[in-house]
Amino acid sequence: MISATLNLYRDAGSDAFASIRRSLWAIAFLLAGFVLMFASGLALGPAGFAGGFVLFLVHAGLTGWYLSLVEIAVATRRSISTQDIRDNVGQYFNDIITVMFIFFLPELLIGLAYEEALWVLIPAACLAFNPIPEMLYQERAGGLELIRDSAMFMQQNWPEWIGPHLVAGGLLATLGWSITGIWDPEWMVEAVKMFGPWFGFMQSGYWGLSLGGSFTPQGMGLFALLFVFSHCFMVFRGHLYKRLRTSSRRGRAWKAQL
Repeated sequence: MISATLNLYRDAGSDAFASIRRSLWAIAFLLAGFVLMFASGLALGPAGFAGGFVLFLVHAGLTGWYLSLVEIAVATRRSISTQDIRDNVGQYFNDIITVMFIFFLPELLIGLAYEEALWVLIPAACLAFNPIPEMLYQERAGGLELIRDSAMFMQQNWPEWIGPHLVAGGLLATLGWSITGIWDPEWMVEAVKMFGPWFGFMQSGYWGLSLGGSFTPQGMGLFALLFVFSHCFMVFRGHLYKRLRTSSRRGRAWKAQL
């Protein structure tokens, strides 16, 4: 089983490497999307709740737009073009809005009532429903069906799926420690939210700026590095999900013995 799982990661990594080279425009989109969200936040901040709701919609729109580009990278063998960016405006917007309401609203309410509970509930939800982004663009599922199917996928494939995320989470936590000198629980929770139903990959550069300092060479370097890392890992996740969805643990073990 260990050999079969390592072969799975090797094959998904090989596919992801080829897809990343063809999807550089998606990284540029992530950077531009963050700038747009940041500018929108500054502009809408004085509007209070109404401004926050509009920013919520902007986040959802950019997230679905980006996932449509990841879909091209994972599902095809062609390079992403600027035409693809123009053609995919509004993709998955309704599905993203549904997921965000399901997860963001309880987070808000629980945070107001008992904030300490979020330190447990957010990682647990991220674990149970982690492949939601991939299921959105590969399964075309939505709403409560998406929530149910993602939980079922994790029940069946959690060892293979969680392994790379432990590595990625460890790298992000170590990055935070190497800069701040402490193991910050808040940073760790944000690292967990980066990949999963909170769609934190759209704001990953923010944590680079918060760690390294805004408009400093270190902060700007971390800003770009985290966006590149986020996109590479999202593409890897897409290929890993596709391989897990189309194979069984027993079949992979049998193949590894050949």
